[in-house]
Amino acid sequence: MPRHASLARLCALVVWTRLAIAGAQPCPRAGEPWVQVVFAGSAWSPALRDAVLRELGVELERRSLALCADPGPNAASVPEQRVTLLADDAERIAIIPASLEREGGFVGRTVVVGNIPDDARALAVAQAVDETLRSESTRPSPSLLAPEPAPPKPHATAMAAPPKLGLGLALAPTLQVAPSAFEGATRASVAPGLLLRLSLISSNLGGSLGVALTRTSELAYEHVVIREARLPLDASLRWRVRSGLFEAMIDLGVLAAWVEYDRSGSERTIRGFELGGRTGLSIAYGRHVLPWFGTSLEFVPRSSALELTPTGTFGHTPSLWLGFALGMEVRWP
Repeated sequence: MPRHASLARLCALVVWTRLAIAGAQPCPRAGEPWVQVVFAGSAWSPALRDAVLRELGVELERRSLALCADPGPNAASVPEQRVTLLADDAERIAIIPASLEREGGFVGRTVVVGNIPDDARALAVAQAVDETLRSESTRPSPSLLAPEPAPPKPHATAMAAPPKLGLGLALAPTLQVAPSAFEGATRASVAPGLLLRLSLISSNLGGSLGVALTRTSELAYEHVVIREARLPLDASLRWRVRSGLFEAMIDLGVLAAWVEYDRSGSERTIRGFELGGRTGLSIAYGRHVLPWFGTSLEFVPRSSALELTPTGTFGHTPSLWLGFALGMEVRWP
């Protein structure tokens, strides 16, 4: 009897030693591909947890994959895949192909196990997990997806969209002044009026049309006073420089003015058109409704001589006009 007892103790010691050695094997083993499983939730029982690990280990072994639920802190390799089994109640288990702690909650697959017998529940969960891992393994990694082709660049010779045109209408009181030094008068001729100007501009270049409706003025010489009526019209090219809401506009164009010079008490009257050139500078502020100030210079190269009989020529019609205006402009769009 003592001999049989000693033999039984020896066998028990060998079995315990083998189990201890097997339990001491690292998880995972070096060079072995493996899958990490994480149990989450409060509805897991130790028996169901162990049964799922056992059945899932068998399923993964067919694909030469090891299963490890508690890898050591110094694991020799990273897992091929991770799966989280979430059970907050005994009726259903969520299979999430990710790590909840590291990657957040991902939508996965839910298995209803409430109507499965207890002895078959672990196998059903293991097979569902294996199917989920297989479908995830066949899905290409985002890093391996072919990059989306870049949208084609527009051809260098493609026609660019035409710049948008802007229309402006300006209205302002104006003052037209003819300096006395250019026509031999004793004082300058001053004609107040109203200025209308229509402009069309694209980006920084454009054009403008203007007309000044002025009152009749007088040209005064030593012994003669000439009544003068004048209606100037101009067509100009326009160059605009803009900085924020401030802008400066420079005009350069041609002038055609209808004039009438009439000496009081005389039947002789000079009527006709004076042709010349015009340059202007204006400053505005704003985008759609702009207050602006402008000044201009109009030059008539050929002026008419004013004569008296029998004394002869006593002066000339004005060859230079200065214009000043202060008003508002409306822009579309």
